[in-house]
Amino acid sequence: MSKLKVCVYAICKNEEQFVERWYNSMKEADYVICVDTGSVDDTASKLKNLGAFVERFIFVPFRFDVARNRALSLCPPDTDIFVSTDLDEVFEPGWADELRNNWNPKKHIRCVYKYSWSHLDNGKSARVFQYDKIHGKGWTWQYPVHETLGYIANNRTPFYSEDATLNLFDKIHLHHYPDKTKSRGDYLNLLELRKQLYPDDHYGRIYLAHEYFYRKSYTECISEVDSVLNTFSDRLDNIETASLYLFKADAYTELDQKTNAITNYFIAISKNITYREAYLGLAKCYLKFEQYTNAISMAKIALSIQTRHFTWFERDTSWNYEPYDILSLAEYYNGNKKEALSYAIKAYSFDEKNERLLNNVNSILHNLPSSELIK
Repeated sequence: MSKLKVCVYAICKNEEQFVERWYNSMKEADYVICVDTGSVDDTASKLKNLGAFVERFIFVPFRFDVARNRALSLCPPDTDIFVSTDLDEVFEPGWADELRNNWNPKKHIRCVYKYSWSHLDNGKSARVFQYDKIHGKGWTWQYPVHETLGYIANNRTPFYSEDATLNLFDKIHLHHYPDKTKSRGDYLNLLELRKQLYPDDHYGRIYLAHEYFYRKSYTECISEVDSVLNTFSDRLDNIETASLYLFKADAYTELDQKTNAITNYFIAISKNITYREAYLGLAKCYLKFEQYTNAISMAKIALSIQTRHFTWFERDTSWNYEPYDILSLAEYYNGNKKEALSYAIKAYSFDEKNERLLNNVNSILHNLPSSELIK
């Protein structure tokens, strides 16, 4: 059987700082294609010089799904496996051969793999979940932002069987290293457009509620969460429901509405008790309102959960320093400085380049009597 052909396709704008790193990672593919959506720097020329096929195209108005579909349409007709990435992403070496060696064109139409969405200061992965932007023929991108792939081959529905999914979570790892100075100013407008165009799309509404929170529009976040819960209660799964109550609780915490926050954290916990996130949110809430014993209890419950799900619901630091960081602060303010020091050191051990965690260790050391420190 002839070797399967792999094509990487992407969209970009003003990302010259990422070009060489991205291309060197993606060149394991047979084809590398990029649609430049309006760069005013050297992104396009650098990509061309390295060997990528580049088309420059301005989309007015801009939509992520339309732009990605344009890039997808440029993939050569003999492509077997299509790989959608962004220029701020990097595969660990060997990914393309893993695809070629494991993909069955008569069976597989989608592939899931490991995605490190964020990283600690020391470079280690923080938020990690399954990703699924590798696919076969017959797919199209949909929605203006937070776009997803829909399966359209032979007029089939967007749903597909688990058997048709190639699971390479333990073999392919994609890392995300975003430009934190880059504006995401268009996201809110595009999410509100998505709500307008697709009123029956509850996923977009969840993204919109999250976006309000990230923008510190806490009242709008709460209102959108309530609207989603009331409108789509019959279709939300327990993770989606838990996520909505968690963001609602976080918003109430930011608004200093302690009772409402605590109530919603407990609802989030009740919707799915197998995740650390709601327990840690509640622990941080108790910490903020100086209920240190309760904060300690919740953080310890979170630590007792030992099974990681690797879904989008898991947050950046839940599985590294955060539980110990909360415990160190709560124990310190509860007057237990020895316990606080132990937890602070444990938190710091996860991310030795995090200055705040180091400062916590030094501060506790400074405030411990010599006799206690010796013990």
